[in-house]
Amino acid sequence: MTLKRFIAAYIAYLLLSAAFARKALVWLRGITGPNGIQVITWALLLGTLTLVFLLVRKNQVSWFRTFLILLTFAGIFLFLKGMRNPDERIHLFQYGLLGFLLVHARRDEPMWRTVGVALVIVLLVACADEAFQAFLPDRVGDIRDVGFGGLGGTWGATVAALATKVEQRT
Repeated sequence: MTLKRFIAAYIAYLLLSAAFARKALVWLRGITGPNGIQVITWALLLGTLTLVFLLVRKNQVSWFRTFLILLTFAGIFLFLKGMRNPDERIHLFQYGLLGFLLVHARRDEPMWRTVGVALVIVLLVACADEAFQAFLPDRVGDIRDVGFGGLGGTWGATVAALATKVEQRT
């Protein structure tokens, strides 16, 4: 399976998972305990930050890029910390992966265009996801979730852009 087909399948999964995501989250919470989702999201954020730190340190990324990366992570950290419903944090990681994959798939094109296209696609998918949820019983389409998806996509695209820069230097 090519990366572009995988991305298309992942987008379909994001849209279709709205019908069963709540049940999967309850199942996961049953396995991990009441605070398991919070622990998982903090571990994923810390793991990603560690990966970015290692890439920055190894390849001497400019101070400006390092500042932008740290600013992005600080924003995500504060955002996650202030969320009342920890289950909504999953949106950041779902759409973060989508943003990462979209940038990685087009890494040979100019980076500013690649990131821009990736973020537009992430926002369109997030809007479609929430529109679909509005028609499902026991689900609600929420504009905040589109914002969570956009923030997650920005995070994933930033990490992918950094990794691409590092890859091009070596």
